[in-house]
Amino acid sequence: MVVAELKNIGKIYGKGEASTEALRGIELKIEKGDFWAIIGPSGSGKSTLLNILGCIDVPTSGEYFLNGQLVNKFTNSQLSAARNETISFIFQYFALLNEYTVYENIMLPLNCRKISVREKKQLVNYYMKRLGIEGLSKKKPTQISGGQQQRVAIARALVTKPDIILADEPTGAV
Repeated sequence: MVVAELKNIGKIYGKGEASTEALRGIELKIEKGDFWAIIGPSGSGKSTLLNILGCIDVPTSGEYFLNGQLVNKFTNSQLSAARNETISFIFQYFALLNEYTVYENIMLPLNCRKISVREKKQLVNYYMKRLGIEGLSKKKPTQISGGQQQRVAIARALVTKPDIILADEPTGAV
């Protein structure tokens, strides 16, 4: 089953002489269960590609299909729903909110879900235990190590049970 498909994707930033072509002619099919690694030097468009796959940015040209639906035509609400229900991110610098506890950071993406509080708590506790961070639930990100922060970010990505997990240099900050 194809989860994501890119057809002739291009991305240009800026206009005229100040424009920069970040992506050109990208063709990609991601099937359920696939594991992909996108490699290249700094500035080669890896993060731009991940941002397009993650519905954070839109391509300048080409077509992007997510679970068979043309993302190019999505409204802002549909893009938001895709980011909450279908796609999760693990960012290079984890993007944890320092004013929230570890538990609250992991719970965050579930707050937009229409599931019971009990089920949300079970999911958070399950992933905290799986990643060995259950003892950190009341700590803030600034009170834990980089490796522990990384596991919190991974738990936050897994807790929604997404179809796609995008990791942008998730080990680069540790």
